[in-house]
Amino acid sequence: MDFEKVKKESFAVIGKEGPVSGNDYEEELWDMVRDGFMEVWPLNKGGAQQSTSMWSLHSADGKLFLAGIEVEDDSVAPEGWTKWVVPAYEYIQVKNQIGAEESAKTWLSGNNLELVGPVLRVSNLMDMTDTLCFPVKKI
Repeated sequence: MDFEKVKKESFAVIGKEGPVSGNDYEEELWDMVRDGFMEVWPLNKGGAQQSTSMWSLHSADGKLFLAGIEVEDDSVAPEGWTKWVVPAYEYIQVKNQIGAEESAKTWLSGNNLELVGPVLRVSNLMDMTDTLCFPVKKI
C-alpha cells in the first residue's frame, strides 16, 4: 500500500448533513446528494467543466456526517443544503481499498504520527479515484 503526504489548504464542501446513527446514514445522505446533484453542480470548485471531488466528512466530535462536493470558498449553500469549511491540514493519503484504514493507522503509528482530526474520504469522478485522507498536522 502506498502512503503519500500532501498539504491541502482550507476548502469548502456543500452537501447533505445528518447525524451519525445506524448503519445506513452515509448511504442515505449520498442518495439525497445524488437526487439533488444538479442544484449544487454549478458551485463545483473550478466550474462545471472541472472534475468533481465528492467528500465524505465527519464532524470533529464524530456526531455529524456531511456528504457533498467541493465548492468555491465563497459559495452559498442552496436551501436544504449545508456548507462546511474544512481547515488546512497535512494529510497522509492512501487509496481506499479493503484494509486501507487499518493499514494506514498502523503505518501512522510506526512513523510516530497521530490523527489530529477525522479521517476524510474523497472520490474524484473524472479519474475514478477513491482516497482516504488522514489529517496528521494542522497548517
